[in-house]
Amino acid sequence: MLSHIKSNKEICFDLISCSLQMVIGYICIDLMAAISLHYLSSYGSNIQVAGFGFSNLLNAIFILPFGFGLNQSLNQQNSQAGSSKISPILLNFTFYTHALYFIPLGTYLYCLQMKMHKKQLNMHGSHFPLIVIGWLIASEFEALKVYLLPQKVFTPFAVIHFITLALHAFWCYVLVNILENKVIAVCLSIIISELSNHVLFYIYLMKTQQIGYFQGLTFSFIIPNQHDLYQTFIQTTIPQVLHIYSNIIGILGLSVIALGLGTDDFNAQLGMSNTAHAYFRIPLSISITLMSFVGQQLGQGNVQNAKQYFKMGVAMYFSLIFFSTSLFFIYTKEWADFYSANTNVSQIMEDALLPFLINFVCCDGLQMIIAGVIKGLNKGQWIGTQVLIAYLGIGIPLEIYFAYTWDQGVKGIWVGFGIANCQILLFFIQTMSMIDWEKQSQEIQNFTQAQTELVDLKKPIL
Repeated sequence: MLSHIKSNKEICFDLISCSLQMVIGYICIDLMAAISLHYLSSYGSNIQVAGFGFSNLLNAIFILPFGFGLNQSLNQQNSQAGSSKISPILLNFTFYTHALYFIPLGTYLYCLQMKMHKKQLNMHGSHFPLIVIGWLIASEFEALKVYLLPQKVFTPFAVIHFITLALHAFWCYVLVNILENKVIAVCLSIIISELSNHVLFYIYLMKTQQIGYFQGLTFSFIIPNQHDLYQTFIQTTIPQVLHIYSNIIGILGLSVIALGLGTDDFNAQLGMSNTAHAYFRIPLSISITLMSFVGQQLGQGNVQNAKQYFKMGVAMYFSLIFFSTSLFFIYTKEWADFYSANTNVSQIMEDALLPFLINFVCCDGLQMIIAGVIKGLNKGQWIGTQVLIAYLGIGIPLEIYFAYTWDQGVKGIWVGFGIANCQILLFFIQTMSMIDWEKQSQEIQNFTQAQTELVDLKKPIL
């Protein structure tokens, strides 16, 4: 069914509103982590701080990318389905797949830590399951957020995140003063805060009478009865997850290579990686937004709207490139000095600024946005593979070559990373140029219809 042709004003409002609430959510997650570390470092020992950080690092590398990719897959498939009868089933699949992945892998990592560090339980052990549970609850809440993107339900999530951020500070203060194990206290505060997100969201739905968006949702384990539909769900999810893991490998490679350059270079690289991590939230949010709206419009057969979302999203990001690069050039010294009082570290960061901006702000951000559109077009099957090949086959070898053989240090790392990102960007542009939007729209509608028929042929889901 064709929807009305949207004006540029409507499209711009959709993109900014959705992207902004997602950025706010990510910022609140980072602030929650900062509050946790503040109380832990104030009340706990250095070993406890290190153990908490190490456990979170394990989660960030091995567990969270899967959860993030799974939620992106839900976003893509739900948007293309147009909130049809399969939408609540896809959400059910997402909830249970999170648990089926988080719990076994978390248990394995926990046992591995216990085997390797039997004498360092405070640093590596007892709190790890609580961290996994906290991130599992957080991932389930993110699933609810992306599920409602096609319905343009944005406002409550930003408000909810701010409320739970304040509650998190309160619970950290209370629990670290009550419990002897400060790491356990902080982990329990995180779990309570993440559960508060769900409770506040449920209250919002009931107060605004928007619970109807979840009509047909069941919390029963329906995967065995819907295994054919679940198979198509997982087939679409795997490329999304691979894409996220590939990006993690590329980013980790930067810091690993910098380890051999010396203390000053490594500290400079850490500062630039932190900057990249903070900035990355913006193109990522735009990418997820475009994936949702482009997929939704194509699922409705409205190719013109889908193309306008793509054009406006890219134009919005080019404006952001101009604004952000201007700020970096104007405040170069202030930016470098913020991360280190060491003049050598600051100088290294200033020298590497240009390749950093060309690579991360321009190429990497733009390829991330185009990747979201390609996924919305249901053509993202090879995105993860291409990114992995580019980082392992081009990026890391060139980073080592420029950093060590050419003696360019941190600047050489970012030049090598930038070349890999340029290759990825060119591949994505080539992919976009070969797509027939009309044909892809029809294929998406046919795919959604096939999924619906799979449900119709099955037993009742309750």
